[in-house]
Amino acid sequence: MIKWLLVIFLLTSCAAQPEERKMAAAQNVQLGFAYLKKDNTALAKTHFLLALKDDPQSVFALDGIAYFYETVGDFSEARSYYNAALKAGLGEAYNNYGAFLCRQGEPDKGVQQFMLAVNDPRYVHVGEAYENAAKCTTKNNTAYYRQQALLHGVNLKIGEESERL
Repeated sequence: MIKWLLVIFLLTSCAAQPEERKMAAAQNVQLGFAYLKKDNTALAKTHFLLALKDDPQSVFALDGIAYFYETVGDFSEARSYYNAALKAGLGEAYNNYGAFLCRQGEPDKGVQQFMLAVNDPRYVHVGEAYENAAKCTTKNNTAYYRQQALLHGVNLKIGEESERL
């Protein structure tokens, strides 16, 4: 009887570990952004790296460390991590990479990424992707993106910058 209880305990412990690691990764990403916001880059980097250790495939951890590297001026490393996040094919990664490209002076490529985010049926922040496209684009279709942002519930104010764009 004790052997069976031990086996059941070990099996349930092993099954819970991946979820616990994902939760730990998510918490470390949040802490990373909080420290980055306070300009504490050392602790921010530590938490983003801990998040990647806990969940190496996490789009949020990959985007977080990418944004960290962008913030400290290591654009090559940032681009590398943004591209790693894109492999998941999630709208969040497309939107974040699009914002990075816009900040790097590549508006056409950025808008392409925003449209990939918009077309991801799992992505719920469609209005924000259109808002980012409107702020990023230098072409005549700015009005179209602004209209789409409004249709998707984002009240876009002209000249207003989003937090990361």
